[in-house]
Amino acid sequence: MTSPARIGVLAMLASLALGACETPPLKITYKLANGATQTQSCGSASCSDIKLACDAVLNIRILDPGDPTAPYLSLCEPIPPSRNGLCAISNIDLSDMPIELPKRTLEVQIMIWPRDMVTDPITGELDCRPFVVKFDATAGFPLDQEPTPAMGGRAYYQPGDAETTVTLGCTNLELVNSCAAPLTVRVSATVDAFENLGVSVGANFATRLSVDVGIPKQAPDGTYELNPLDTRRLSLTGTSTPAWNGDVDLKFADTACLLVLENAPQATTAVTCQRLTAPSPNIEFSPPGIYASRATLQQILSALALASFPDDGLTVGIVVDSPLVNPKAGETVSVTDGTVRYLSADRTSFSGTATSTSGIFVSQDAPYGSMFSVNGSLAAPKLGGRIEGKVTIVVLQLAAGE
Repeated sequence: MTSPARIGVLAMLASLALGACETPPLKITYKLANGATQTQSCGSASCSDIKLACDAVLNIRILDPGDPTAPYLSLCEPIPPSRNGLCAISNIDLSDMPIELPKRTLEVQIMIWPRDMVTDPITGELDCRPFVVKFDATAGFPLDQEPTPAMGGRAYYQPGDAETTVTLGCTNLELVNSCAAPLTVRVSATVDAFENLGVSVGANFATRLSVDVGIPKQAPDGTYELNPLDTRRLSLTGTSTPAWNGDVDLKFADTACLLVLENAPQATTAVTCQRLTAPSPNIEFSPPGIYASRATLQQILSALALASFPDDGLTVGIVVDSPLVNPKAGETVSVTDGTVRYLSADRTSFSGTATSTSGIFVSQDAPYGSMFSVNGSLAAPKLGGRIEGKVTIVVLQLAAGE
C-alpha cells in the first residue's frame, strides 16, 4: 500500500522530510561522522566546516534494500554556492516533488557528488541514476569503489519511525575541492612486461608500444569504458630505460589509468590503474604500466574456455614476492566486489583455492573500482576491475619477508 508524499527541506534542522497522510512523516536528518575511530570522519560535527569549493550535487535515494537498482526516489539537485559549505543543502527547495512510498522498510541514502561526475555529457543535465553505490554494512559509509562520492551515508526507515538520521562520512572531499587543479598534468611512466616484472621493456621493443593515460567513465548500463575522448597519448623518451611522458589536459579526480598496446595483430590493450589522493601537477605511475602479450592472454583465455577476449573486459592479476618480484604460490586474494579464480601452474586450467606457482589469478565479474588484496598481507590493496574491451592488470606485491 502506498500513500502520497512530498519531500521538503527543514532548514533549521538541516534535514529533509517526507510527509504522508496516513502515517507519521518520514523525516530524514543528517549528521557528520566525527568520531576519532570512524574511518571516514569529517573532523567536525558542523556542516559549515565542510567546504564545497567546486560545484556539487545533492543525491538522495530512497529504495527497497533488496533492489538498489530501482529506487523509489533518486533526487539529483545542485547545491547552491554558500560560505556555509555543506549547510547550503538546507537551502534547496524540494517542496514541489510529490512521490509515493510503500509502507515498508526503506533504505535512505544521501550522497554528495562533484557536479561534473553526474552531468550527462550529451544533454548537460544532471543525472545521478547510473551510479549504484555500495555501502559498508556496519558503518554505513560508501565502500572504496569507483565512482566514489565526495560524501555519503545510509540508514534505514521503518514505518512509524519519528526520524531517520543518516550519518555522512567524508569519503573523498578532494572531489569537491579540486577546482584549483592545474589545467595540465605532467604524466610519466615506465612499462614492464607481465612475464618479466621488475624489468622495464627494452628500447627496441618500446618502439612497438603505444602508451596512453586515461580516465575510465561509467556507461549508462553500468559498465566502464575508456573512450578516446578520455585518453591522451604519451611520448616515448629515454634511451637505456624507455619512459613515456606528456602534459595532458584531462581532469583527473580520484583515479588514473595507463593503457599499453603493442602494435601487433589481435593485440589487446592492457590497463593498469591507480588511485589519486589529491590534485597534483604530476602523476607518476609507480608501479609501472604493464604490457601483456597476446600469447600470455591466449593461455589465460584457453584455460577459461573462452574463444575470444570478452567484450566486457577481464581482470588478470599476479601475486609476487618482494624484492625479487617472483610469482608467489599459496596466496589467497580477496576482492571488494566479485570473485577470483586461480590459474594452475601449467596454465591450462583454473582450480584450487590459492595461487599456484604461476601466481596468476583472474576475475571475470569484478567491476572497475574493485580493490584486490592478498589475505593476511601488509601490502596495500590495488585497484582493478573490468573495463570494456581491455585487460586490467593487477600486480599484488607482498611486503618484504612475507
